[in-house]
Order: sequence, then C-alpha cells, then structure tokens
Amino acid sequence: MMTLQEIGQLLGVTRERVRQIEAKALRKLRPPCFGTEDWMNMDSSEKLEAIMRWRGVVPK
Repeated sequence: MMTLQEIGQLLGVTRERVRQIEAKALRKLRPPCFGTEDWMNMDSSEKLEAIMRWRGVVPK
C-alpha cells in the first residue's frame, strides 16, 4: 500500500491533491442506499466493502 505522499510524488501533485481526488472518487462510487450520516459513520474498510457489494464484487 502506498501513502498519499508516495502517490503524489509519482503523479507530480501534492498529497492534499491526492486526498481530494480520492475523496471525490469515493463520493462518486458511494452507494445511494446509504444516508450521508450513515456513510460518514462508517470506517474506510466498511465503505470499501459496501461499495464492492453494491458493484457486485464479492469481498474475500
């Protein structure tokens, strides 16, 4: 797994910009069945699992 800093160095952007891009992508992928408050209370692994289930990918 790479840090935001490492990804930023590879892409020539700041780690903050990487974080912004990640946040925007996750917002676009967010399943519509979750309310904003529910989504905000989930940790990253729960969000990833929910997205995978919503997209039809079975987590291992």
